[in-house]
Amino acid sequence: MKFKNLLARICGAFFVFFMLSSCSQSLGWGVVLWTDVEHGIYDGELVRVYIKSNIMKKYVVSKDKGGEKIELPIWQVSEPQSLGKAKKTATSLADYAHTYASVKLDGLPIREESVNTSKQIYRLRKGEVIRVLLKGQGETVSNGKGNMEGDWLRVLTSNGTEGWCFSHNLSLFKAGIDGKPVNGSDLQTAQVTTDSDLDEMTAKKWYPETFRKMIRDKHIDPLAMQETYGFDFGKESGTVTLKTDSVEKEWPFGEIKKIGRGKYEFKDIGIQITAHGADSITVRYMDSDGKTKDAGFVTLEENVADLVSAEMNARKTALSKIKAAGPDFRSESYGQISFESESSLYWSGFNLLVPNVIPSGAKNHAQISITNFISDQLKKSYDGILTFEFDGLSEKVYFLYKLTGEGIRLESTAKSAIRDGVLTARASSPTVMFFSSQVGN
Repeated sequence: MKFKNLLARICGAFFVFFMLSSCSQSLGWGVVLWTDVEHGIYDGELVRVYIKSNIMKKYVVSKDKGGEKIELPIWQVSEPQSLGKAKKTATSLADYAHTYASVKLDGLPIREESVNTSKQIYRLRKGEVIRVLLKGQGETVSNGKGNMEGDWLRVLTSNGTEGWCFSHNLSLFKAGIDGKPVNGSDLQTAQVTTDSDLDEMTAKKWYPETFRKMIRDKHIDPLAMQETYGFDFGKESGTVTLKTDSVEKEWPFGEIKKIGRGKYEFKDIGIQITAHGADSITVRYMDSDGKTKDAGFVTLEENVADLVSAEMNARKTALSKIKAAGPDFRSESYGQISFESESSLYWSGFNLLVPNVIPSGAKNHAQISITNFISDQLKKSYDGILTFEFDGLSEKVYFLYKLTGEGIRLESTAKSAIRDGVLTARASSPTVMFFSSQVGN
């Protein structure tokens, strides 16, 4: 992963170097397929293509020979050709120049061919805006009651997917030089201006940056790592949400405006987003006390549900292993522990541990779980740390543990020694107990 990021940065540096250099040679001419108001380039225009980066997935183009060179996503420009062929491509797209469409039906498919049984290559969201390139010939579409009105259109999405879509559930409109509808329809909120970085950002799932640290340290906390936690731009739901284990906020969706390099702001709700590369953002928002807060979010290659499931299974396996080594364990000084299940036990005769290790008021029955981790250094001597919840007590009691061939060793530790779910050091004067296994006795 680190190598891939390094490679991307190196390639990006070379890409910028070539972009800033004088480019006398070109790859040919391309036709702009999607309007980019920010750079003053509109669909149907011819641009000279100088450089193609397959890694960065971008072209370096200019509108005129010797003109300003800019970067555009590869999908936003047709394949470079000779000037004559590029003009023919532009002519073939002229009938639908500046034509876009708003999707009326959630899940509307884009297909490989203009046939209703053709492979689906993309499913559109309700309200999503796409570019219409041209009309084609295709198979009649039926809804089971009769033929549906419409045409097969060659379309392009804002993430570069191109294919065929039947127009019955599309609302077509023309866009002006400001990138907004000009036909007087009710699509005044449609946005066709292209900011590829923003498009990529809003299409991703953003999780709290603490998730990445948990994955890196292999300390998955099932309570703190939940699929519902993260930042959602709200383009589909209409509600912008920020949710972590410590805060939950939501706002009505507002138009997103670029306010600087890698910086965006939600109109009307004051949230600012700063991108730190392709996989990390900072969300600045106002809390309920009127104070400005920053929260970091990242993208993940791993599946959160799978990580949590694997951790829960590992904890269950560890507890099952302890029970299987007994289920009864006995100490001459500290009583007898009998496991009723993997997560519950009965401990009798622990009087000598009260109140220094086990607080007064604790009953014999306790729930047992694994809720924390131990440092790599402690792993050399211990298997982990157990959490005891005794009946009659509101506070939890923690013990380091180690299974041996003869039984289990427990060592008292304090909650105050646990930082961010990890115990890094033993107590200064711990109580160490050994319980021999009573298997077969």
